[in-house]
Amino acid sequence: MTGVLDPERLRRWARAFIGPQAELLGVERMPGHSGITVGVDVQPDPSAGGPERLVLRVPPAGVKQAGITDVLRQVPLLQAMREAGVPVPAVRFWGDDPSWFGVPFLIVERVPGVTPGDLWDRAWHMPAELAGEGRSLTSPAIEALAAIHSVDWETALGDWDRPRSAGTEIERCSRLLKRSAPMPWNADARRLGERLLADPPADPEPGVVHSDFYSNNWIFHDGDLAAVLDWEGSFIGPRPLDVGWLCMMYDPAGWHPRHHARIAWAPPPEQLAQEYGALTGYDMSTLPWYRALAGYRLACLTTYYLGLHRRGRRPDEVWEHLGESAEAMVARGHELLASAG
Repeated sequence: MTGVLDPERLRRWARAFIGPQAELLGVERMPGHSGITVGVDVQPDPSAGGPERLVLRVPPAGVKQAGITDVLRQVPLLQAMREAGVPVPAVRFWGDDPSWFGVPFLIVERVPGVTPGDLWDRAWHMPAELAGEGRSLTSPAIEALAAIHSVDWETALGDWDRPRSAGTEIERCSRLLKRSAPMPWNADARRLGERLLADPPADPEPGVVHSDFYSNNWIFHDGDLAAVLDWEGSFIGPRPLDVGWLCMMYDPAGWHPRHHARIAWAPPPEQLAQEYGALTGYDMSTLPWYRALAGYRLACLTTYYLGLHRRGRRPDEVWEHLGESAEAMVARGHELLASAG
């Protein structure tokens, strides 16, 4: 969407929203897989001490604005999380007037610091300032996850979302798999979905589920966790989904061997789960099922978006990278269910 990157359009927006003397200092396309994210530096006026560093998020043009592409849906959630003390970027501006960017927009502060990065970027490397800090990265993140899960969503968010069961999430992923291009692992993935549906644990009390909680979405500054990012997929549902997802991301058995070095810095999944359980008192006996569900979710997403990528409908090389491990994700899910049985 070239309009979002148009400096003159951004300058007009800045002078309307920030101040009549605002000047645009820089524009930077930022990484992301579900929308368009742009870093914008604005000098409010000549007498201001320093620039405002902002992040603009908009949905892709021509895409139905619902779920992960509904950027305005994030506003009350981010506000509620910030009110609860969860480290998230402050919401600065938002709106649905198409005269600015052609689509609804959300603008948050750009939190200073570094992220461990997208583990599935072929050029990934751990930033030097974070190297060797595995436990010191995951421990504050798990504390933040416990804080997210402790938010009284009914009081803080009202009718923001209707609670979703784990079974509903499985069925959503299964529908995605049915719409996907044929891949070698599809049959095993379908069987995994059937096994998950056949013997689910009882749904716990629902809460806010981040849904993509892992190191790519954490920012660290001066040794502290400064922000949890990327809330577009969040919903109300079974909170163990987040713990299963975090464990799945750092479980070597669910990834192609060439990816193992990228996750070796993190504690093993059993340790991550133990630390979360110690903080929250949550019964972790059902976690193998949620870890299997996490692998199923990512395998289904990978299958669907890899097909779109290869057909040129939504080009994004990250899905090729993830596709190398889809078979292992599914196989690990079957193993986890067998061990829990």
